[in-house]
Amino acid sequence: VPDTALAPGVAYSRQGNNLILTWPEGWSLQTATNVAGPYFDIPEAFSPYTHDTTLEPQRFFRLRQ
Repeated sequence: VPDTALAPGVAYSRQGNNLILTWPEGWSLQTATNVAGPYFDIPEAFSPYTHDTTLEPQRFFRLRQ
């Protein structure tokens, strides 16, 4: 049994060229252009968050508490 709580996942769906991300309250969405980072908070991101994949087709997301 792990001794630490796991972070919740980001749920995602697609609407045309948009990626729609949703996550639980109390978490901040972070983004990076490389999977290894560095990751930065998106201050204006609230769930659900829409990302236009035509503007940036390669973008990585994660949650921070």
